[in-house]
Amino acid sequence: MNSTLSCRLNRLDSLKTVNPFPFLFAVGFLSGLPLSGEEGKAKLTTKTFTLPEPFAELGLDEGLTAQALLEKHGVVFPDGSSAQFLEAGNRLKVTNNEEELMILEAVVTLWDRIGYTKRDEEREKQREQIEQKLIETIIPRLKFEETPLSEIIVWLEEASVEFDLMTEDSLEKGIKISAEHLRDVQYNPVPDEGGFGFELNKSLSETKILDTPITIHFGNIPLLEALREIASLARLGFSVTENGVSFQPYHQFEISLETKVYPVPPEFRQHLKSLVDAQESSECFPEDPFRAKKDKKVSQNLTTHELLEWMGISFPVGSFIHLLEAKNRFVVKNSSDQIELIEALLGMVDAKASPEWQSQQKAMIESKLASIQFSDLSFTKASFYKVREKLEREILRLDTESKIWNRGITIELKEADSKLWSDQWDREISINLENNTAIEALEKLAAELDWKVMIQPRGVTFLTD
Repeated sequence: MNSTLSCRLNRLDSLKTVNPFPFLFAVGFLSGLPLSGEEGKAKLTTKTFTLPEPFAELGLDEGLTAQALLEKHGVVFPDGSSAQFLEAGNRLKVTNNEEELMILEAVVTLWDRIGYTKRDEEREKQREQIEQKLIETIIPRLKFEETPLSEIIVWLEEASVEFDLMTEDSLEKGIKISAEHLRDVQYNPVPDEGGFGFELNKSLSETKILDTPITIHFGNIPLLEALREIASLARLGFSVTENGVSFQPYHQFEISLETKVYPVPPEFRQHLKSLVDAQESSECFPEDPFRAKKDKKVSQNLTTHELLEWMGISFPVGSFIHLLEAKNRFVVKNSSDQIELIEALLGMVDAKASPEWQSQQKAMIESKLASIQFSDLSFTKASFYKVREKLEREILRLDTESKIWNRGITIELKEADSKLWSDQWDREISINLENNTAIEALEKLAAELDWKVMIQPRGVTFLTD
């Protein structure tokens, strides 16, 4: 990350939640052309959506017709539009205008999150165990000179068994490192646009991936870091799943995108512009002696998309933003990590909104939390990060009366000294929250941790000091 981008994100760091163990480890970045513009036109388009299975058995249809269900979530159906379930309710066919189809994408994202099953939970637990093993397995000496990648992978897999000190069962030791699928795959030159921050030289572009010569020298390096370094040298990315580690060329990775819609205060763009101008005039960007004093502010002619980019938000291929100014709503399609940054930025915009708007939003959040009841919710030796994740998902699931733009809440953690990642996220908690309302559960959790909890326009913030 360059120093300018780091500086732009500095104010976000105190507000955002960072996943310390991302699903995908890749060197470089993706870029694309996001779609943004004015509010949707009246022209009707038909789209088909795949729904989480089994949709009806998960109770997501609420016993309603497709159109009635979507209207409940806030989707509007003008003349000529329609919606119907297909294939035993596991697909949804909708005809509507561009604006309402974007809102509908946010509803489908919501269903995906609510449809998170016990089996998904078990897979995630297994993936986390493998990730922890990758961190705790220390390789005393890693030294290779111009060695083919295939040989290094075999050696690493054997080393993962030999140096696995956290697994008692000898049959369970080690990590499966998958690269067999790359055996006959050659490098593809990286395109000039929409590619990564490096160029592939001609000789490497004619090389099979597993024949790539690697030179690397490290001592006492965690296996996770070893994989990251080797992936970087081989111009690859890798992912951690419940089955082990898999290397992939960058162009074969699919970035998962989700769509969300948010309420925003009136004059949202003006508040966003003021944030950009405040950053531009801060110590991060010293005054340019060659810039004429009459120059306009940096935000003067920037679009909403450009303002977000200026603040450090990136847009993978397929992402978009859409500001519905007449309705004070903001539709975002992006990867989960960028959505977290956008949500942190929205929190900064909220602070600039009128006291009336803030009070209205806080009253809505408080009413929601008072009406939601947990019947079966407890934690045993769980990190605060996992507790927070589960609470957000349960509140999202139980908040059935809200429109899509007000569904659920965010739960944040704030310390006096801003850090990129706080040790408090790893704090171990055992607590029973059964038969508590959501607000009672959050207050009980805060008391257990000796923290304070504050209602915010989009959710709650735990204060550690």
